[in-house]
Amino acid sequence: MSQQLSILHLEDNPGDAELVRICLEENGINCHLDVVSSGPEFRLKVVDPAYGLILSDYSIPGFSGKEALSLAVTHSPETPFIFISGTIDERLALESLALGASDYILKNAPARLPSAVVRACENADIKKRMGDNSSAIAFHSELLSNFSEAVFVIDAEGKIVTWNHSADLLFENDGKSPLGLSVAEVDDLFGCRFFDLFLEHDLMIGEGCDLFCEFQVGTGKWVNVNRNAPIESRILGRLNVFVARDVSESRELATRTVRMASLLEQAVKSRTSELVGENAALRSFSYAASHDLRAPVRIILGYAQLLGEEFGESLSPDGRLYVNRIASACRRMDELMKGLLALANMDGQEIMCEIVDITSMGREIGGELIEQNRGRELAVEVQSGLSTFADTRLMRSLLENLIGNAVKYSASTQVTRVILGKSEAPDEGFFVRDNGAGFHLSSLKPSSNHLSGWMRIGEMGDTGSDLRLSNASFISTEGSFVPSPSRERAPHSISL
Repeated sequence: MSQQLSILHLEDNPGDAELVRICLEENGINCHLDVVSSGPEFRLKVVDPAYGLILSDYSIPGFSGKEALSLAVTHSPETPFIFISGTIDERLALESLALGASDYILKNAPARLPSAVVRACENADIKKRMGDNSSAIAFHSELLSNFSEAVFVIDAEGKIVTWNHSADLLFENDGKSPLGLSVAEVDDLFGCRFFDLFLEHDLMIGEGCDLFCEFQVGTGKWVNVNRNAPIESRILGRLNVFVARDVSESRELATRTVRMASLLEQAVKSRTSELVGENAALRSFSYAASHDLRAPVRIILGYAQLLGEEFGESLSPDGRLYVNRIASACRRMDELMKGLLALANMDGQEIMCEIVDITSMGREIGGELIEQNRGRELAVEVQSGLSTFADTRLMRSLLENLIGNAVKYSASTQVTRVILGKSEAPDEGFFVRDNGAGFHLSSLKPSSNHLSGWMRIGEMGDTGSDLRLSNASFISTEGSFVPSPSRERAPHSISL
């Protein structure tokens, strides 16, 4: 470029303007930059025909690059216009090119500026010499070729005016140019119904918001097409700018995801059905075992008691011991069957949670136990103001078992004292404490689901079935028994 190029530069940052000047001079462009920093200054200067190039930032306080471009198109339509901005995106760049801008340069990539200036000035000279639109169309197509997405522009007559390389790849074009063809001719050229589908989806009409659609092309390719609102070009008139993407892989992934989700749902339903059947069979077995087996156990117990009452005096000491052991074992078996029967009746019922008055419930259970153990000196103390959100039926069963077992395990004490309360520590729950045998922490098995495994059953002469029932019921409502480590013989702590 031998002659000095006069450039009008709209830039509110002096540092950025100086960098542009240095970039151009270092690349051999003989130029003079007239820098203005506001809209009023630009309006005064843009009417001067002496400028061979206009550079503009896109964001100016109180002004905008779009306004600057409109003024330049109106007053200096032959002068090339280049945006230099750090905020412009691909969509704004496309719109700017359609409105008459020659190019756009990002401030963080100034190396392309010198070649863009040379090309813009050369194309401006070509336009002056040729006096038609072919150079502008070719130039815009060249710019769009750098886009990774397929971009094509259709004018008001339905003809292709711009088509980039990514569009060739998307439609598997073998080099045939679609420029100047109608949408029907393009379908014939590519052997598909892509552009016919435009018409079916009303993509070629409409004034307002962006349009978007997704449809299948050919045997298996899915294309996503987005059309911005129509824009007006000073050179080519009304234009529809389309951006297309191949979304076949994402749709296939979505299809596989839906298919896998369906298979998983079916597997879950099948397994759930199996579990429901297994649970029903288990409940049926538990009920049958506990209900039907109690009859022969009661018969054995009855005959053992008759044997002891009617023939006890004639039996030897060992004989009486054997009869007592048979009777004791039958009573323990009957208690175990009773617990299984209660568990079978309770399992599977719907849990109905509500506010439960633990204090009233505990005192009522304590009164019943005192009435049942009149021959013992027994006191059941319940802390005032206790309540929780739980299933009333399960909570009552839990407290009956815990307080009842506390009374049983304290049979060896002269004065039995059972306490139901709530710990003051925020991370601890309710507790049932007694002054009886309790259980040893050394025998605690974290992997065990049955509290009876923690109790000294032989010492108490009890089956432990009540504790097993309480544990099973309580764990099913997301509770847990937490032994206190501060005592050798710990209370039962209940965490809700």
